[in-house]
Amino acid sequence: MLDQPIRASKIDGADEIVCVSGGEEVVNEFTGVSYFDCTDLVFYLAHHKMPSGIQRVTLQLLKEIFDRISLWAGVEFIAFDKSRQRFVNIDKSDWLMLINHVIICGVDDNLQAKFQSANNGDWSVFKGRPLDDDRWRGSRIFVIGAGWVTDCVPALAEARELGAFINLLVYDLIPLRRPEFFTMGTRAQFESWLKPMLAIADKVFAISKHASNDVESFVREIGLPSINVEPIKLGTFDLNATVGADEEATDFVVGDYAIFVSTIEARKNHILLFRVWSDLLREGVDLPRLIFVGRMGWNIEELQRNLEQSNQLDGAIEILNDLTDFELSKIYRGAKFAVYPSWCEGWGLPVTEAIAAGCPVIASDATAIPEAGGAAAKYISPDDYEGWKDAVRQWSESKDPREFVDLDAFELPKWSDSLNQLLATAEMNPIEGRSPRLPSIELGREYVLSHAPHSRAQSRAIASETLTHMTSGIPMWAFDAQAGRVGRSWGERETWGSWTLANRKADLLVNVAGSDKDFCLILNCQIVSEAVGFKIVVSLDGIDHEVVPMNTSFSLCLQVSGSESVDHTDLRLSIMLTCGQNQLRHIKSVYGRALGVGVRSLLALKTTDLPRWAQLSTQLSAKGSALILADD
Repeated sequence: MLDQPIRASKIDGADEIVCVSGGEEVVNEFTGVSYFDCTDLVFYLAHHKMPSGIQRVTLQLLKEIFDRISLWAGVEFIAFDKSRQRFVNIDKSDWLMLINHVIICGVDDNLQAKFQSANNGDWSVFKGRPLDDDRWRGSRIFVIGAGWVTDCVPALAEARELGAFINLLVYDLIPLRRPEFFTMGTRAQFESWLKPMLAIADKVFAISKHASNDVESFVREIGLPSINVEPIKLGTFDLNATVGADEEATDFVVGDYAIFVSTIEARKNHILLFRVWSDLLREGVDLPRLIFVGRMGWNIEELQRNLEQSNQLDGAIEILNDLTDFELSKIYRGAKFAVYPSWCEGWGLPVTEAIAAGCPVIASDATAIPEAGGAAAKYISPDDYEGWKDAVRQWSESKDPREFVDLDAFELPKWSDSLNQLLATAEMNPIEGRSPRLPSIELGREYVLSHAPHSRAQSRAIASETLTHMTSGIPMWAFDAQAGRVGRSWGERETWGSWTLANRKADLLVNVAGSDKDFCLILNCQIVSEAVGFKIVVSLDGIDHEVVPMNTSFSLCLQVSGSESVDHTDLRLSIMLTCGQNQLRHIKSVYGRALGVGVRSLLALKTTDLPRWAQLSTQLSAKGSALILADD
């Protein structure tokens, strides 16, 4: 059955969104609640008037839910309240109406003000209510947006501990695979989100086969157990459905033109098209205007300079942004052809959009882009300048560039299929017996619980400044603490390690590789000097041990009995510093937060190597140590 569009009609100056049920029913045996995380959508629309990229995908998946009233009973929408560090439940009916309004009309000033209020913690504008912990058990959470914009991984990990299943949709690993296209801060933010999400996700999807294979490779690279990542095909935006049959495409953009629909950023390779158009114009080729459709992004200083100095090639290049789907549809339908020379993509939505609108497209052959266009597009390497120049010349001189491609050669995917695949194959196994995919640490190697990825040299440098038992004989590697941290009892991560929060039990999960013999797990810790009148309790697999540090820096040595039959041992450590309210207020006044125990590093040693480590630690006695031996 063909999907039916949402209709918009005007009543007393306001847009009334009328739901028309459509789409094929999903085959799904799940009877619990499915929560869709909308946090990044709220964040994005608080800052931008029109959605793009990932947010358009999120909106379209939510629209599919809106179209199928039969799904409403089992679906809820949540967002992360940063100010209170917990999820809120958004009113379903109002939220879905709002989503469809955004798809059709965009975001006006009044609506953007609402998104800004919610993003700042006032969720009453969307009838948001705190979500009780008992609601998680037996539910599913779908993280389908740009989750790295908010630090809600600990809250998701805690929801998982309380019985929720985490289903993660990954778009691409471009910030890690092609870091030259991003700032260092963006790369670090993305990686510090992705690693723990992959550790706690019960099911991982990706938006293409290329992205799926890339995620599976990355999981192996960071030492997590292998997983099967399921590729799903994103649907195609039916832009033609928003345009009346009696409307002419030339009403919006007049003349002969080619289009490139994309955020204007370095990795999209706009600079290549500037050079192609510039050279061909000098050679006297009769070219269509080139229209860049998208907002300005980052790392485009050279492109901006060239456009400014050439007066946008004397008008041969035009830039449009913040277009509605209605306007975008008219541009596609009126274009002579589309171009898409991007260096790397997780999918390539503009390629499928162009094909769906009957617009022939020349696209990059890199990464997942050929999956987005199949046999219906022409592909050229993004670094083949001469190839692009020849193709643009040939297509410009043709009366109808559709002669060069077969637009019917690719079966365009539907959004109903995308949603069906998510719902039907999401994780819903029995709750008992689950455990996260834990980060592995090796025997004889020490790990810094660091905030951001470091090179080995940087890690050694950090360790030499902060660790009490760092020697040239113990290799140093950076370790992302977030992947093994559970719950909201950890403070902000720093370059040297990670703080627990006072009066909260902070869990640390690790997987020790090569632990077929008895071994010891050593934590190098610190506390603030103002922490007087406090108590520290460390638990290993439920057995409590009270710690009395001799100094502000100390080490914990926990003995574990390994097994001859397994290669890995999963461990759960709980660390809790308790102190009175006066001490807590004093620490907060000095440091701005409730610091507990600072965990600098992890070191796993064979029991037979413990005397050597103890001797080394004693030699560095400027900072005392407290040793604990846990029961077997």
